[in-house]
Amino acid sequence: MSQILAANLAQINPKFVVEILGLPWPAYLAAQRASQIPIMTAGWLEDIHDPNDWYQPYTVGTYGSRQNLPADLKAQFNTLLNQARL
Repeated sequence: MSQILAANLAQINPKFVVEILGLPWPAYLAAQRASQIPIMTAGWLEDIHDPNDWYQPYTVGTYGSRQNLPADLKAQFNTLLNQARL
């Protein structure tokens, strides 16, 4: 997923550079708690086959909060998620 994101961003603008970094779990947790990870991929497995099961946790749920997404961005995601559920 990270490689796809990096490639797509580079297609948009070659100045967008994504560094993909794998960390040992203790280092990852420390960096996450110190708000040093701008985008993360970890910790979620599908429990029900529903797109909301993926979007909600990473945007407005647990992982959105752990990524320190700005409140206005989370509000926008929340609006879109609520519209999608109708």
